Formats: sequence, structure tokens, C-alpha cells
Amino acid sequence: MRIINNTVESVAINDLHRGISTSESDGIYEGWTAKSQSVVPGNSYIDLMDTEDVMLSYEMGNLKTYIANGVLETLHSITGRKIEPFKVISGTNDTFIVEIDGSGDQTFTLPSGEITIDQVVSTINSSCSGFVAEKSMMFFRSSNQDDVLPGEVDGELGNGMGQRTEGIVAGFLTLVGDSGIQKIEIKDGTANSLLGFNEGDFTKVG
Repeated sequence: MRIINNTVESVAINDLHRGISTSESDGIYEGWTAKSQSVVPGNSYIDLMDTEDVMLSYEMGNLKTYIANGVLETLHSITGRKIEPFKVISGTNDTFIVEIDGSGDQTFTLPSGEITIDQVVSTINSSCSGFVAEKSMMFFRSSNQDDVLPGEVDGELGNGMGQRTEGIVAGFLTLVGDSGIQKIEIKDGTANSLLGFNEGDFTKVG
């Protein structure tokens, strides 16, 4: 989920306590444990995993209240768990397929070679419909240590900080639905593992 703050003041969503726990392990976030980011800076946004806490807040908690009062708004978003560079082999791991609201597959063919997240984003955005691809500038993860740097990271990839254990790195691929979009689903593309998605992953709230 993407949470957008329409005001100049930071907004704290006090019922977002943690990210996914081991008992919740589903989809691409299996085995992750992290403290959820819960403060949305003024005139900015945060991207969160669609965890039980997030869904409950959206349906009946603080987030629902802020949305009703016009302080916050939300969009569907989903973030992969791998970072650049991506080693793409033509015909082997070069297709990424997304479906928006059950409207049919959108297939994107990544350029071959060792490519950056910016090249992935550009390829997708050149022909996508109903969503946009972005380079994530902040995303929390902790227990899954693959491709992760320890502690706080602040550099060209963006910034972030580990919570409780060694932590996170920014610069993942994030897909963000247009206003009104109800579901982003990852289909059976050959680039799923490369980008950090699983077939069947989908957004739950937003």
C-alpha cells in the first residue's frame, strides 16, 4: 500500500506496530520481520507491506479515520525484494508480466545484460497501463538477509534503517496503481525471481 499525506504536517499512524511476523509469512515477504514505518511526512508518502496491521488500520483503525477526514489517501502498491544490478539473459529471465484489475496480462521484456533499476522502470513505464513503476527510495526489511546491507543506508539508492536486527537497503522495484485501481497481480513472467516477486503475489488494500 502507498499512503499519501496531503497536508504539510507529518502524520503518525499509531496502530501500525510491526511489519509482517513469522506467523503471517505469506507471499514475497515470507520470513520477513520489520518494524513498520508509521509516520508519513508532510506532502509525501510511504510504501508499506500489506500486513494484517495495515489492513486492520485501513478497515477500522487510525488509517481509516485519516482517510475519511481527507488527511491521507492510499493507492495499491507492491514492492519486489531484489535490488540492482539485474543480470538479464534474453529468452531466459527477461519477461515481467503484470495484471491490473483482471483486465489482461501486460508483458514487459527487459533489455539483456546487466541492467539498473532505472532501466527496468523505464522499460515498464514505456507501455504500462493502470499503474507506474518506480525505484523505491525507502522500504523496510530485516530478517531476510539476502542482498541486504547492515544498519542504516544513505546513498544513491535512497535511505532507510534497519529495525531491531540488521536491516534494509533501498532501491527495489515498486509498482503503484493509478487512483481507483483495486488490484495489482504478478503473473508468470520469467523475470519474477530476478526482480524479487512470486507468481500470484497481489495487492490487498489501497
